[in-house]
Amino acid sequence: MSTWAIEVRDPEDGEARAAVLAYSAELDDLLGESSPTILDPDPASYREPRGTFLVVVDRGEVLGCAALRVIEVAPYGAVGEVKRMWVSRQLRGQGAGRALLERLHAEARRRGLARVVLDSKRELHDARRLYLAAGYRDIEPYGDNVDATAWMGVRLDGQGWASAQGG
Repeated sequence: MSTWAIEVRDPEDGEARAAVLAYSAELDDLLGESSPTILDPDPASYREPRGTFLVVVDRGEVLGCAALRVIEVAPYGAVGEVKRMWVSRQLRGQGAGRALLERLHAEARRRGLARVVLDSKRELHDARRLYLAAGYRDIEPYGDNVDATAWMGVRLDGQGWASAQGG
């Protein structure tokens, strides 16, 4: 029986920021020093109405986070973008990552978005497996994240990524 729950938090909440820093530290351990841009210059993009910031709380401790923001990606228009997706090693394998992703998809649907995208590092094999299992596919690079080495997208209606271009 899982004891964790997902909560909406302000992206500048102390525990939310601590979760992002824990994510950054784990990236440093896995990949060498991670990007100094891990803390976003625009936290408002993760607040209503532009987005949401979620944390996973287990017995009062924040052990995961994920965010969604609305961005424009040509030729698709407005899409949801997954950012800061992380689950502590002690919670992995308990469904928290999949639950975070499903919650972000629900948030995107609530905003009327048909597609969700993300950028990542190809070396993050566990994350890639999670995204592939959720229907994500490799897509063309988008955005200006110089640290990204992989770009993925999913249509929330289950159609293939390329179908209904622009819709």
